[in-house]
Amino acid sequence: MRSQIDLDERSHLAVVLRWLHHVATGLQQLHFSEIAHQDVKPANILVMENQTAKIGDMGRAHRHAMPMNHVKQERDPTYSAPELLYGGIVTSFDDRCAADMYAFGGLVFFLVTGTSLNAELTRELAGMHHWSVWSGTFEEVTPYVRRAFETVMLRAVASLDPSVTQRLALVMRQLCDPEPLHRGHPANRSGDGPRYGMQRFVSAFDLMAKGAEWRRNRVA
Repeated sequence: MRSQIDLDERSHLAVVLRWLHHVATGLQQLHFSEIAHQDVKPANILVMENQTAKIGDMGRAHRHAMPMNHVKQERDPTYSAPELLYGGIVTSFDDRCAADMYAFGGLVFFLVTGTSLNAELTRELAGMHHWSVWSGTFEEVTPYVRRAFETVMLRAVASLDPSVTQRLALVMRQLCDPEPLHRGHPANRSGDGPRYGMQRFVSAFDLMAKGAEWRRNRVA
């Protein structure tokens, strides 16, 4: 995916949103099969000749209720969820799905802003609150992470394409909320479907992609 993102400006948004629709669909299919990918990032997304995007590199993937041989592998901090960066322990399949959701949101953030969400968080966090030096619990540092997140999101929203700003900003907030219990679509969090279900995000990216494709074709 990294080698494909320098596209003609007019078609960039439509192509990127369709890629994200494909990746969200793939992640939904994995989770439905009780598999967490655990390493969603641009380097692991494959773009086919027909511009279909697929999730690759299953080296860190975990199937629910099966033992893992790579628990201690170092994580990529660029797309890892905050609870993992601050030393949180994954104890359930839901935890893994929540982390996948954040990583996917980080992919969204990167493709629509050109920057890394976690890198932007680093810029806003005081040195003592950075995950590389923090010695307290994740719960204790959460207010500082949330404050940094809100600042980053306000700056990111200002840079978005006006045609999708409101919907895309909402989706990014839902995917990337620093606290896993607040992450995901509100309807899922209230009990209407799997807590970290991707279906509503699949639909959202499909609708945004269709709109961007229509606008692109209209001026072509």
